[in-house]
Amino acid sequence: MTWRHAAGRQELLLSTPLGQGVAELRGDELGVELRDSEGRLRRAADAETLVRQSLGLTLPLKGLAWWVVGNPRPGVPYQAEADAEGRLALLRQDGWHIEFSRYARTGGHFLPGKLVARRGDDLEIRLVVDKWEPSWWRP
Repeated sequence: MTWRHAAGRQELLLSTPLGQGVAELRGDELGVELRDSEGRLRRAADAETLVRQSLGLTLPLKGLAWWVVGNPRPGVPYQAEADAEGRLALLRQDGWHIEFSRYARTGGHFLPGKLVARRGDDLEIRLVVDKWEPSWWRP
């Protein structure tokens, strides 16, 4: 998964472990569109629903924007555990178990460099941050 997230716009490329593109998802405040590996284009107002309908995958896209910066999704119940430095280490939310590691100082804040999200035994997402650009991230 390659994810570019900027104010008001997101791009998500889903790939196989060998790097073959499965789908490209683009979204903004007007909605989302998904282009699959065969070039078919689908549109919807909601990214999670579009991915589920098009690919049969349930991805935690609503929570991911919060989790990637080491925060639980607001307004939704959660359980959390901190590491020795007081940063989020484990989070259980929306049926997902998320582990955070490789924190780095970025723009005056510590942000996780890696997260692993698991939903039961059927799906695991590993996200490693190559580069933080603090100009888009605001606490």
